Amino acid sequence: AVLAESVTPIGEKHFLTGRFEWSQRDELFANDHVLEEQLADPFNVTAFTAGYTRDLLLTQHGRIGIGANVSTYMIDDTLKPFYGNHPMGMTVYLRMRMLTDTARN
Repeated sequence: AVLAESVTPIGEKHFLTGRFEWSQRDELFANDHVLEEQLADPFNVTAFTAGYTRDLLLTQHGRIGIGANVSTYMIDDTLKPFYGNHPMGMTVYLRMRMLTDTARN
């Protein structure tokens, strides 16, 4: 597997994120043993993710923010009947971070 990710702060409250991941997966059909046997080879899966987080509440003890990530995937042709030609997903989240004494200074 190969993974690269980055977070870029834009000012004090805004953060842009990016992620690239490539891996070979062999557990995608673990719940269907017949299909798992038919499709025994590992599959190449490449994921691209972009996201944004905005801190809503900043205190001396921590930060609370809300954000979202959108991911799109490149997959082997063998997987397209199961996942579609252009699989994608979205995550919306609430982030809570406690600040340590070092992070406050």
